[in-house]
Parts: sequence; C-alpha cells; structure tokens
Amino acid sequence: MTDIGPDDRKLTVKRSILCQECQRLLDEFTEAVHDVIILNERHLLAVVEDDPDPHRFDLLIHAANERKQSAKYAYVHHRETTGCSSNNGTD
Repeated sequence: MTDIGPDDRKLTVKRSILCQECQRLLDEFTEAVHDVIILNERHLLAVVEDDPDPHRFDLLIHAANERKQSAKYAYVHHRETTGCSSNNGTD
C-alpha cells in the first residue's frame, strides 16, 4: 500500500494567489481525495486477500466520497465567489 504523509498531500498552486481560506479548502479537498484513495486500496486488498467481510468498506467509501464532493464544491464555490485563485494572466 502506498503511504503518503500529510506533507505530501499539500498542493502548491503555482501562478495563483490563494487566500488563507482558499488554501485551507484546497487542503481539505486534497485530504478527502487521499482518504478515498486509501479506502479503495484497502477495499481492493480485502477482496484480493479473501477477507471474510470486504463489504464493510462500502459505507466507508460512500461517506468518504460524499466528504470529497462537499470539500470540492466548497473549494470551487470559494474560488468562484472570491476570485482569490485567479491566474495573474500567466499560463
């Protein structure tokens, strides 16, 4: 299993101006995506290793996906309403 530490989950958005709140929301979204990946990986291992109850991951994955979606929409909404992560005319 891939082990990604908390510092590896932080994204740096280049050529963008991020306010503190936007960076916080991006970090929450990144963490939520990471959690979904880890749960799916553990689910896969449980199935491959003939775990007697691999279905226990279904609700966990569902909840993690809902958290990811919520975090994504919070981040996108913040960007759209504040413009704090607009590119400075560079690409």
